[in-house]
Amino acid sequence: LPESTFFGVFFLSLTPPDNHEWDIPEWEGLDSRYEHCCFVPESCPQSLWVFGGAQQSGNRNCIQNVQLTVISVYVNFGALCGQNSTSYFTCLLFKEIMKWEKVQVKGDIPPGVAAHSAVALGKNIYIFGVMTAEGATNSMYRFNTDKSRWVLMKFEGDMPPNRLDHSMCLLPWTVHAEGNGDKEQADCPTASETIHLAFVFGGMDTQGVLHNDCVVTVVS
Repeated sequence: LPESTFFGVFFLSLTPPDNHEWDIPEWEGLDSRYEHCCFVPESCPQSLWVFGGAQQSGNRNCIQNVQLTVISVYVNFGALCGQNSTSYFTCLLFKEIMKWEKVQVKGDIPPGVAAHSAVALGKNIYIFGVMTAEGATNSMYRFNTDKSRWVLMKFEGDMPPNRLDHSMCLLPWTVHAEGNGDKEQADCPTASETIHLAFVFGGMDTQGVLHNDCVVTVVS
């Protein structure tokens, strides 16, 4: 374990006139952690969310959020805690006072986790492959930022191996309707829809065995 954890936030400006310069905002209330994840929901691009991670005492399951452009700010979920410390909470930050506040959540609240991955789609955040006090898992949770509700997702068929320290990304995928191949249909635009696929790659198990597989599922 590291000797200490940090709660600092750093901004890197990518636009003129301060491009490629680092800045440190003066925020209060953000919990220190490592092996966490952060994301920006598509439905709320002015907010930054942090979930999970670890401290010397164990995994955490809190979620915190900060609003970057308006007065209200939101929450952060998850981090590392000890076996007896798996409390879940969400935090809300108000820009006027720059302080985080806890937010009440409901539903299938995850345990304290670390070394997981996350993607955001619309108002939902998806967490996969968490490391808990009992070991690595292959669970996926969905968090709705409007309802502050967690859902443990259910899947059919074979599940991927338990893992941690992996990566996950979200890709739109266009699905075209199949025709019967006649000329009339060939001259018409093909009906299509866009679905979203969550790809998970790599990672390892608790014995140090590395994964080189890629698994995918549909999220909505």
